Amino acid sequence: EQNPLLIVVDDIQWCDSGSLDALTTLLLHQPEAKILLVATERVEGTPPPPLIRGEVVALGPLSERDIRELLQAMFDVGEPPTSLVEYLHRITEGKPYFLVELVRSLIESGEIRRVSGRWMLPLQPASELLPESLEDAIDRKIERLSIKTRKLADSACVIESDLTADLMEAV
Repeated sequence: EQNPLLIVVDDIQWCDSGSLDALTTLLLHQPEAKILLVATERVEGTPPPPLIRGEVVALGPLSERDIRELLQAMFDVGEPPTSLVEYLHRITEGKPYFLVELVRSLIESGEIRRVSGRWMLPLQPASELLPESLEDAIDRKIERLSIKTRKLADSACVIESDLTADLMEAV
């Protein structure tokens, strides 16, 4: 009762009804408790699940300025090349997850690399080395998995909501 509690739920749109009911019950039946629920959701035309009271903060795509600041923080560089920032913004349309995957691809391909302890960023990446879409980035990630892991992932896709740890172990 005296210690505050922070509950973070990423991608709440994927929560099953039982989990949402548990969160709602916790928040409704513990009014004296100091509970902060922070939930993220990819809103694509669907309203957020009704969870008591709160504030919805809609986040738009990342701007070129946001991308510049993110690159500065990630790679501890002064000013990243404007052409790189513009390229990343144009390709990712400011979608944070795709941006992170694209930057990972740049690191894996050697386009972004450490030289003498400092990160080197390209002026313009070689586009043939990079994923063209988020789906392409995910496909490339899946291709790097072992055959056994890919087969397990394929099975998990078919099983969907009935997926349990015991079932995955059996597969």
